[in-house]
Amino acid sequence: MNRKVFWGLMLLFTVWHAVSVSIEWSRAQGRSDGLDFASYYYAVGVAKDGRDPYRKRQLKLAAVADINPRTGKSFRKAVHPFFYPPPFVLVTAWVDGLDMITAYRLWFWLDELFTILCGLVLWRWWRPMGPALPVVIAASIAVLTAIPNNHFMGQANIPVLFLVLFGLWQEEEGRPTLGGASVGLACMLKMSPALFVAWWLLRWRWRAVVAAVITALFLTLMSLLIVQPEYQIRFYLRVLPMFANGNYNGLSVPIDMFGNHSLPNLLHQFLPGGTAHRLGRLTGEVSRVLSLCMVAGVGTAWWWDTEDRFREWAQLASVGVLLLMIPVYTYEHHVVWALPAVVLCVMAAIERTRLSDWASALMVAAVFVWAFELAMLKPVWQWLLDQGGLLSPLAFVVQELKMLALITFGVLTAVMGTTWGLSRQQLQGLAPGMPPANQGKDS
Repeated sequence: MNRKVFWGLMLLFTVWHAVSVSIEWSRAQGRSDGLDFASYYYAVGVAKDGRDPYRKRQLKLAAVADINPRTGKSFRKAVHPFFYPPPFVLVTAWVDGLDMITAYRLWFWLDELFTILCGLVLWRWWRPMGPALPVVIAASIAVLTAIPNNHFMGQANIPVLFLVLFGLWQEEEGRPTLGGASVGLACMLKMSPALFVAWWLLRWRWRAVVAAVITALFLTLMSLLIVQPEYQIRFYLRVLPMFANGNYNGLSVPIDMFGNHSLPNLLHQFLPGGTAHRLGRLTGEVSRVLSLCMVAGVGTAWWWDTEDRFREWAQLASVGVLLLMIPVYTYEHHVVWALPAVVLCVMAAIERTRLSDWASALMVAAVFVWAFELAMLKPVWQWLLDQGGLLSPLAFVVQELKMLALITFGVLTAVMGTTWGLSRQQLQGLAPGMPPANQGKDS
């Protein structure tokens, strides 16, 4: 790539991202409720007072008692339930002593910092892919509207994504203990990254697995300093198992809401039974079976290891998409987990080694849908729905467009992670001179 073109594109996408973040920052400054971040904030306060952060009523009481000095009224009258592992409270305990608005705004910029770190880690980790990689990463971050949405909503997906990417990179670089500890910390902030530990098990990366488990146990013990044992037991025995049927500790958001991109949501709309906030028995069973089939299917397809570094990256990117399809709720801010899959697919299309022309065209369409502002799709969906008749099926397609995009990324990366149809020359790696996958690893 021409040097001037390279730096011109990097400047373009940097400015694009900066403008998007600035727009969301101006919106965030006008909020006094902390949005989703309020659940984390009040969970810390409730736990430090010796109460149960997993009781929605306790969070509500804490929010009502928290008075905004500017208005003389409560910051919040209600709060979404808290349903993260106990170590999450320990890690976010720094918000204690800050008022809710200050903590929310600080979290906004921490989220942006971790976004930049995610891009840097991907660049350092996947440098052998080719010189276009920095541009592709910058473009993917710039166009993805879910990133500034994460900042605005006060969500925790991007810091956890960074911990996972950093851990996977370090493990591949021959530092399994550091890598395992990083992914172990991610698992104790959100449970879904445990799928990456399962991938290490498939590859017999025992040191990384043990490091992740020890880190998880250590953080659980440390969190006893702030979350009492009976509340931790309640999370693991009562709260966590109910995730499978959509009961996110009393979350009052309909499963079939516009913007839920998960597979259980799709089944919930067609299979009988259930309520607005709970999967029916049949839907739950079918969802579990399909989830097990997907995990078992990719595990079987990836069983035989090779010294193809790109193939391993494709598998890990596919895992990132898989953890979006399995939960009952996959909101717009969750789709940042598909960022590695998008970068990898685009690079494969640019290098013209792993994707055919038709697959590349399908991928481009999926990237457009994945990055598109969800709020702009909703009016189109609502209009088609109001028209009824023959337009109703089209409304359903618009509603599930992002889920179809995620499925596209998942399938493409899963297939690129296999050896199906690849010649011996292709299995040497995407770029000439790419090091073997197992260099510096324990196995």
